[in-house]
Amino acid sequence: MATVSDTSLSIAYSSTLTPEGAPPTQGSITTTVEFTEDAALTGQTATWSARIWYGGGTVDLDLLAGTITPDTAGVRQVETATVVAAAGATSSGNLSVTLTSSNVTGSPLAITVPLSATTHTTAALIAGAIVTALNNEDAITAQLTVTSNGADIVITDRFPRGNDGSLNLAITAGLGVSAVTSSTNTTAGVAGIIIDRLGGDGNDANGSALPACTAVDVLILAVSSESTDGVALECDSVKFAPYIWSSSSMTIKGNSTDNAIDTSLPINVIPDGHGILDVIVSAH
Repeated sequence: MATVSDTSLSIAYSSTLTPEGAPPTQGSITTTVEFTEDAALTGQTATWSARIWYGGGTVDLDLLAGTITPDTAGVRQVETATVVAAAGATSSGNLSVTLTSSNVTGSPLAITVPLSATTHTTAALIAGAIVTALNNEDAITAQLTVTSNGADIVITDRFPRGNDGSLNLAITAGLGVSAVTSSTNTTAGVAGIIIDRLGGDGNDANGSALPACTAVDVLILAVSSESTDGVALECDSVKFAPYIWSSSSMTIKGNSTDNAIDTSLPINVIPDGHGILDVIVSAH
């Protein structure tokens, strides 16, 4: 019997799940799922899980093989702005930067960056201060990851949802810092699927190859609160479960009369909008 070691996952989402064809509504039914370190499920011989970031396309889940196959591989957009300040900050005061993105609420956002002539003595240190100021804005961090690499400010879309042509970081000249009117689209975004956590590659939650399994005990699907919409499920082109809304989860018991899963066929996950889907499977 395998256990879920070196893994801790707790999900607590709520939603009202409605039958196929009925108007979906959000409600207050709460489902809590918790896998803690070295916890085992009764009768379990294999457990695998994965996190799917989606922004387009669909993905097939082969529950017994423990594999996830996207129809389109997603790419997160990357934007880079380089701070030019040969002598660092030449005086103390506030530097102004403006972030623009169609995905960020309130865009364009004018951000004030405090600089000190005694502290921010290089372009890299100024870049770090700009990153700190940008990361203090919840509207930005909800959609983008902002880091620095030397004098470069690197802005990465959190979701693989295509290319945002409006994404830009402008720096207003002042305090010894040169103006930057347009940042560089370092990597174009591609709407699709990115799989980046724990499994979906034929291995169990411990990273070992899955043994041969014949039945699925439990399938848990959880859509994070960061997701704009949710996901629909199909098996052999037939929808077999209610739509799973953002901030909700669904637990399906395999091989039962009322919620049978045909594990000879992959389950097709059809996402709407962009977001995060966690998948947890126990099989034997």
